[in-house]
Amino acid sequence: TKAQDIPHKTGETKEVTTSQDVRATIPTEEHKNSSETTPKEKVKVDSSQEVGLEEVQLQKKVPSLQTIPEKLEKVPVKEQEVQTTETVFGIMSASELQSAVNRLEAVASRLETLAQKSPSAGSSKSSSGGGESEVVTPSVTAFDEIVNGSVGKFVDLSNKIQGDVQTVGAMVQRGFNNLRQYIYVASRSKQPSEAVMEKLFDPVKKVIEEAMTFKDNNRPSKQFNHLSAIAESLPALCWVRVAPTPGPYVKDMQDAGMFYTNRVLKEYKDK
Repeated sequence: TKAQDIPHKTGETKEVTTSQDVRATIPTEEHKNSSETTPKEKVKVDSSQEVGLEEVQLQKKVPSLQTIPEKLEKVPVKEQEVQTTETVFGIMSASELQSAVNRLEAVASRLETLAQKSPSAGSSKSSSGGGESEVVTPSVTAFDEIVNGSVGKFVDLSNKIQGDVQTVGAMVQRGFNNLRQYIYVASRSKQPSEAVMEKLFDPVKKVIEEAMTFKDNNRPSKQFNHLSAIAESLPALCWVRVAPTPGPYVKDMQDAGMFYTNRVLKEYKDK
């Protein structure tokens, strides 16, 4: 920069040295001595500009914040590297999972065949070949107790009533038998994929749909309230597909069926 003479209102002047990099400092004895070896141009400023010059000096002593964005530019690169690693890991996991699903499907199919050949009750039954046996877990044993107890009694009473009630009674029995098969396979296998679980549960779902369709197609039936009670409560068999707590779901289905069983009780109270 070029030196300029800036007049002061009071006539007072001070000398400062300026170099070519536009740095201004208030003159000191050291500056005066150093000026002999390094020629610098002088400029006169009044006292009103001292504060401005001190601010310039302070700004040059404070580190520039422009270096921060340069450091932050590395952050997106690191995030991108992490995402890439997670993506590769995810692909590998999907491949391994698919392989496991294929093996589980084969095991589930074989277990289903074995279970269909075996009785629905009993803690351990030998197969006809003599080399294989059905090992029943405690969960299956507990379910068998329900089927042979309350469900069996319900089916017997439905057969006595006969008519449409007997028809839906048979549906209920098939639904519980199919659910027993599902529980048996699940107790003998590790948790498969959702697709495999849905396939294994399909026989139970078909019975539920059959009961609902039968109810809708027989609205003129004198036993329509019976049919409705079964159709509304039978979806409780889906409790095995409800996680993590199926209890509230079963209670809802029970209440839905009870709405119609109360009608049945009221209708046949004096009969």
